Amino acid sequence: RTFLASSPATSDLTGKQCSPDTVQWVFDTWALAHGTARAVVAGGGRSWFFLTADYAFGQALERDASAEVKRVGGEIRGDVRAPLNTHDFSSYLLQAQNSGAEVVALANAGADAVNAAKQAAEFGLTRSGKQRLVGLLLFLTDIDALGLADAQGRVAHGGLLL
Repeated sequence: RTFLASSPATSDLTGKQCSPDTVQWVFDTWALAHGTARAVVAGGGRSWFFLTADYAFGQALERDASAEVKRVGGEIRGDVRAPLNTHDFSSYLLQAQNSGAEVVALANAGADAVNAAKQAAEFGLTRSGKQRLVGLLLFLTDIDALGLADAQGRVAHGGLLL
């Protein structure tokens, strides 16, 4: 029997839980994390802080991105986990800002990523030029929801655009 996993996102299905009968369709956390982390570190973003969704997807995305950041010579300055459907990211963003990390990585998706990015813009997180906001999974609809002012200058990795 073949198991076709459609958009499960986790790299565990093709990693530690791999089976010869499993096929994963679309992206996983390994693919999202590696391309983005490698490019951002190569572009000078060597120290990272993660704002992570506190469930399996967010934790796997942070784990895979952290491993790649370290592998290519970057460092992790810290992380904070926010529950699904968080509306107020202010305390999390203050921790990210105070970390002194050059990169604040959003290891979340959907409305949480949009809300965190909008609030980061309101806080002026990237205004000084000392920190960059990186979305590890943003869709075109998320970029539209952010609007041009809040989306410009951001680094993001997108999944399949439907």
